[in-house]
Amino acid sequence: MKGDGRGHRRRSRRIAGYDYSQAGVYFVTLVAQERRMVFGEVRDGGVQLSAAGEVASLGVPTALHFGFEVLAFTTFTAILGSFGAAQMAAHQITMNTIRVSFLPGVAVAEATSVLVARALARRRLDE
Repeated sequence: MKGDGRGHRRRSRRIAGYDYSQAGVYFVTLVAQERRMVFGEVRDGGVQLSAAGEVASLGVPTALHFGFEVLAFTTFTAILGSFGAAQMAAHQITMNTIRVSFLPGVAVAEATSVLVARALARRRLDE
């Protein structure tokens, strides 16, 4: 049963008189409970990020990259699993070889990035 149009109506968030068909830049403003600005504020036509906003501006793209990478490996493993046990075993041997040879370097790179981030947070780049 469809409504008769006399039910609850929300107030439009669109700016009166603004032509939304023209080219422009859009951004999303996230707010938390009680409408607190958690990630930043819009001031003077730009976005002023808070500390949480700065962390999110770096963390969200990194998390998306990591998530897509895991999805790609998972999909590839699922496809190889459909080929048979020998192919899956070869894949496991290859992945274990990669872990032993490649991941120590990744660990050093991750540790270095943490140290650089800490130095930047303290605004000391000479460390």
